[in-house]
Amino acid sequence: MQKKITLSLLIVFLSMLIVVTVDTFLLGNTEQQASEKVTEPQPETQLRAIDPHHALLALFERSGSDSDDVLADLHHWREELTRQPQTIERIFQLWIERNVARNLKQHDQIVQLDHELWEIATDEPVPWLEAKLYTEKATELLREDSYQQGVDSIKRAIEIAEEHHADFILLESYNTAGILHNALNQLKQSQLYFSQGLELGERFPDSDYVGRFNNNLGLLFVHLEQWDQSINYLLKAKSFYLAPERNGAAPLPVIYFNLSYVYSELKNVHKAREYYQKALKYINSDSSRYLHIVADKAKGRVDLLAGDGIEAEQSALRCLQDVGIEKYPKQKGICLYLRSMALYQQDQIPEALSVVSDSIDVFESIAHQRWLIRSNLLLAKILQANGDYQKALSIYQIYHAKERSQIIGEFHALETAFEVRNLEKERDLLSVQNQYKDLEGQVVADRFKVLALWLTIALLVAGWFIVRSVLDRRQNKRLRALSYLDPLTGGGNRRLYYQELRQPEILNNQWQYRVVVVDIDWFKHINDKYGHDVGDEVLAAVALKLKSRIDEEELFIRWGGEEFLMLVKEREDFRAFAQSLVSVINHAPFVLSQETLNVSVSVGVSSSYHIDQIRHDSSAFAKADKCLYKAKAHGRNQYVIAEDFAD
Repeated sequence: MQKKITLSLLIVFLSMLIVVTVDTFLLGNTEQQASEKVTEPQPETQLRAIDPHHALLALFERSGSDSDDVLADLHHWREELTRQPQTIERIFQLWIERNVARNLKQHDQIVQLDHELWEIATDEPVPWLEAKLYTEKATELLREDSYQQGVDSIKRAIEIAEEHHADFILLESYNTAGILHNALNQLKQSQLYFSQGLELGERFPDSDYVGRFNNNLGLLFVHLEQWDQSINYLLKAKSFYLAPERNGAAPLPVIYFNLSYVYSELKNVHKAREYYQKALKYINSDSSRYLHIVADKAKGRVDLLAGDGIEAEQSALRCLQDVGIEKYPKQKGICLYLRSMALYQQDQIPEALSVVSDSIDVFESIAHQRWLIRSNLLLAKILQANGDYQKALSIYQIYHAKERSQIIGEFHALETAFEVRNLEKERDLLSVQNQYKDLEGQVVADRFKVLALWLTIALLVAGWFIVRSVLDRRQNKRLRALSYLDPLTGGGNRRLYYQELRQPEILNNQWQYRVVVVDIDWFKHINDKYGHDVGDEVLAAVALKLKSRIDEEELFIRWGGEEFLMLVKEREDFRAFAQSLVSVINHAPFVLSQETLNVSVSVGVSSSYHIDQIRHDSSAFAKADKCLYKAKAHGRNQYVIAEDFAD
């Protein structure tokens, strides 16, 4: 961490030097640039510039509920208008109609109005409106759990809003971007957007988004299991909405549900139930289906924590039977997960197994990695209760490693993001100070002297940075070798296998690979008869021979004990390759330091897959393992390939 901070400080210092160098020669542009950064006025302000008591302002506020009367009053306003409406007035008219259409669930009408708004945004043009429409599109995609498409849309919204300083749009855009990245488990990026939103919110202290940013940061720390931080942000959000001027605004039940979830994870049933019951006070028949679904989900969690599996299952079933559940696939997956846990708690193992499989299917369909990990860990637990220990252990090992890696990796990234954010603030402050110093007036000769001195320092710093980077790269290579290699055989270890699946460096994404599992026959007998030293020599010798059969873009792993795993590129005659693995071991006795032994291996080979398929689906490994079992069952010293038998 100290090295990273040092490097970051050097980068900031070098950036400062560059800024000052440019300002030395382009001083006259500084005031002009500062004057250009004019914040776009809010739409309401633009309307008030036409008329301080503009009728469209009141109509817009009413358009969320008073649908029929709003349309009638809007028609009346149009008839009385004796001039052509200005652009901002046309925008407000369309948006009022859009709000009414949304209330009445008139989808076709919304599409038509959106089309007209897009025409104004691009033809006039009106950049803030374009940013607003991209944000609305991203929000709709978020509701549909289409997270990646939502990220693409919100990035465009933020680019436009930042370019044109439409800060009132950025509040909403930052919030939506943070939620989308959180859903994709990109917690570092999510935190940056929420933090930017809170900073911007200092200029809009009464904005509803101040409370939302605190609530969403609370959720973000939930995923990192940083419970104190999570509770701190959620309580800030609660206090914001409980302020007298807001009188318990709409997001309060969501915040209470979030607090209930945190205390459920902390196994505090009393607090979890207390916040669940507080949330219920804000829910009635007029509340959205989403809130009803979340309420059933929250009750299911509290029931499980209290040990009431029967009631927990009923809560989960109410959630799954809600008329709006199909609109929220993530919530459906979570409710299936909760139902499976409730069935497991009641010892209804086959039913729990079926339901958790349905949950996994839902999370796979929306590519929600965080809940995929949790549901697979539950699957492993249920399989163990069902007596399928080998499969349970295999699933648990894979997904437990993923879970820890996910939490540790994102927590580290989040810490770094906080540090970099603070350093950026310091850099900006120093840059401004230097600009003012230059503006106070330095003679031309002094400018060149300072410039020469600073360029010399910059070169020295750059030279040090390059040397340090070279040394760091060498150190990283050495640490990587220690971290990813098995010291006995010289092959890779499981950590290298999973790292290559995530970020291939040895493997090639363009190739298809087969999983090849190799097991030394009668290895326990060798250890028992000749001792573990001889056994270690056999392991090293077998590994050396097997490694000689694979290419540079293929992976050799010591999987554990006497078992090796290889990821081998598809070949025209894979049977000949598999046989060569058997033959290279059994063709001659092994001459060791103290013994000469006949050694053989059994080999199992999967079908061919792309790396992404192997990473997301355990079936390749399971197929190879099944083939290995067949090879051993048929007498060892042979290979079995997936094509040799049908599932």
